[in-house]
Parts: sequence; structure tokens; C-alpha cells
Amino acid sequence: VADDIDRLMTVLAEHAPKTKWLTIGGSLPPGVDAGEYYRLVVWGHQQGLKVLLDADGAAMVQGIQAGPDLIKPNIDEAKRLLNKEFEPKDGADAANELWKKLSEVNPHATVILSMGADGAIMTDGTTMWRGISPEVEVNSTIGSGDSMLGGFLFGLEDGRGRTESFRLGLACGAATATTNGSEIARLPVINELLTKASVTVS
Repeated sequence: VADDIDRLMTVLAEHAPKTKWLTIGGSLPPGVDAGEYYRLVVWGHQQGLKVLLDADGAAMVQGIQAGPDLIKPNIDEAKRLLNKEFEPKDGADAANELWKKLSEVNPHATVILSMGADGAIMTDGTTMWRGISPEVEVNSTIGSGDSMLGGFLFGLEDGRGRTESFRLGLACGAATATTNGSEIARLPVINELLTKASVTVS
């Protein structure tokens, strides 16, 4: 395992000077300590990168303590993080609670709470974005969260601003949900769904 992590860090170090974001997500492989995501967040900041963390359980709890710039729990992960049950209608309150927890180590961070067909909530502690996903026939949710984040970050780096980037992310996530789980969103579908995604700001 240690050799695998060393190889990963070598690859990351090669790419770090050419990028702005380090995205960390998914389940840790067997034998990898839950604190590895914490160490990756710290390393990313040392390289001058912004860091996105999308994980669950102990890896997420410990990773948050390193102050990532963006986290994206889904509703079930958020319930575990907050140790409480809540409904999608209470998503804004939950997102604010998550932001308060994260802001203790990074006051400039952002939280996106994804809620499947109920859309998503984004907050930076000052502004609240409520996103409504396009209605689609869901074939598989595999990769939808990752696609939403990819679309969101692409939008930011493309200069679209947070509101439009969030809307693009919603369209990307919905587009991937229309696939069978073995592929991800395709541009024609994303462009079609982009007209049907909506975001309100408060």
C-alpha cells in the first residue's frame, strides 16, 4: 500500500503545477488509513491548489479537519456527518450546518449538498444557491455526483460564475443519470438538459 501511495504522489506532483484544483473522492482502498484524505488535502494546499473533497465516513470526517475548499456530501453522507436525520426540504439548514462545521478550519470554503432528484443546495456561508435538476429517466446514478462536480469546476474555470457553473453541474449530473452506469454524460445531452436546469440565489 505504501508503494502505491508513493506512486500516486509522484503522479500528483507531476500534474500539480499545471492545474488549479485537486479533487479527492470515493472510497479508500483496503489497507489505506482513513487519515490519507486529510494528508492529501494538506498536501494540495501546500502546492497552492484548491481542494475538493467528496468522501464518506471517517475519511470525510478527518479530511474536513484539513479544511478543503469544497465538499459535496450527498444527503445520506450528510446525515452521517451531522449525526441526524433530515428531509430534502430541510436541505438548506443541513447545508448551513455543514458549512459551519467546515468554516471552523476554512472560512472561505463552500458546501454542495446533493439530493438526487430533489436537486442540490450550495452555500459559502453568505449566499445560498438552490438547484433544481432537470427531470430525466434515471437509469443509473453511478458517476452522477462526480459529473456534477466536474461540470461545476469546468464552469468556474471557464469563467461562468458560481450560479451558471452550478447549473451546468446539475445538467452534467442529470445527463450521466440517463446512462446505464458504464459511461458518463455526453455533451449533446448536457446541452439539452442545461436549458431545463434552474438555480435560484438567496
